[in-house]
Amino acid sequence: MPSWKWATDEPGDLLDIAARVIEMHHAWILDYPLRFLWRDEARVKKSGTTTFATAEVMRGRTAWLAMRPEDHRKEGQEAGPAMFVIEVAMDTWSLLDDRQRVALLDHELCHCALDTETDGPPKMMMRDHDFEEFVEIMARHGAWEENRRAAVDAANRYDELRKP
Repeated sequence: MPSWKWATDEPGDLLDIAARVIEMHHAWILDYPLRFLWRDEARVKKSGTTTFATAEVMRGRTAWLAMRPEDHRKEGQEAGPAMFVIEVAMDTWSLLDDRQRVALLDHELCHCALDTETDGPPKMMMRDHDFEEFVEIMARHGAWEENRRAAVDAANRYDELRKP
């Protein structure tokens, strides 16, 4: 059975890398509650794929349970403010190099978003991937749709920028 623990101040690790990624690409999130959670082992789906990390919004009683004890404002409070929570598999994290760790955290932070289409203040939400595809479909049919073409173009730009 998996176990979890809140990420704390592990020097040179998750929180330091997250702070760098947030500063570079996700500064808006500093205005919202965000916590990082270690999971002792990665989830393996029925399909056999491994989930290195996940992001979610916690609300209501779940958010209250996730709050630090010192953040509970009053006894009997049953709901906490919404918060983004990023869960990272510790066993997988230990196998990644710095570049991969940055990419993983950047990916999870990209899921964190605000719904500004509703009345009132923006509401915390999860953003879906820009596209989802099977490798064999890309091999057989190429970038057949706009979001897939955008992904291929972005990957090619990355490769071009890294050429000596």
